[in-house]
Amino acid sequence: MLSHLSKIKKWVWISFTLILLLLGGVTYYVLTRKIEKYIVVKIKVSKNSIDKILMNSQDVILVNKDSKMRIKLMHKYYDVTIEEIEDKKDGKTEVVIKEKIPDFTIGSTLEARIIYSSIPVWEKIIER
Repeated sequence: MLSHLSKIKKWVWISFTLILLLLGGVTYYVLTRKIEKYIVVKIKVSKNSIDKILMNSQDVILVNKDSKMRIKLMHKYYDVTIEEIEDKKDGKTEVVIKEKIPDFTIGSTLEARIIYSSIPVWEKIIER
């Protein structure tokens, strides 16, 4: 029975092995990705740095003064601490952060995500 295996060409074995490695890599990549729960916010840039975040008032319950939060902005993550929460008109709230995020163009408005929960995909599968 094993004598038939020697008739299979070497490139078939190499192709089969590469496909299995690729499937294993893709499976590992998918299972280790994180599922993020987030809210989308507007960020105003002043003096080449970010120091305030404009949020909807209903989303403010997710953040407290002196609490830490993670912001995803232009494919980078920033960990910041909330210094002050100021209520504005039109159902908006301005959140002042202690850390300044530098190197942005003055006067631009950016869209960012505040991530308040993040778990790996494999943990979500186990929960079910």
